[in-house]
Amino acid sequence: METKLDFVYNKPVWKAWLGYRVALFLELGGKNPPKFATDYEKGDYTIGLDRCDWTIYRSGEVIADSGSENFEKMAKDVKVLEGLSIQEIKYLGDQKEWLIQFSDGTQLNIEFFPTGSGFTISKGEETFILNSTGEIQLEAQER
Repeated sequence: METKLDFVYNKPVWKAWLGYRVALFLELGGKNPPKFATDYEKGDYTIGLDRCDWTIYRSGEVIADSGSENFEKMAKDVKVLEGLSIQEIKYLGDQKEWLIQFSDGTQLNIEFFPTGSGFTISKGEETFILNSTGEIQLEAQER
């Protein structure tokens, strides 16, 4: 079944990094050089988990999660996603969370803060917002 998100399927994650303490960002696709001296190298596609809780599971074991007190360890542990490709992104309605399935079976579960409005997948000038009710909204970015 095709979805609005198929454009990130089978694209390897070449960078997994943390920002704002617990926000997780995944860079996929081609590498784009920084536009400004204070900017960083970005992918053609960026997944941003900055308004939600997240947990990375491999073989049922927690590898990393946003609730960790050890930022340095968490920053190292999220690197397990680098080199993996996204196979599926789906909403688990009974649990009210999103799941990203990777090529080796690793899973990234995403739960929302009570005040969270969603997580994002950016593709060029477009941003898709995936919210806590399972909806996918398209928002054009301002130039």
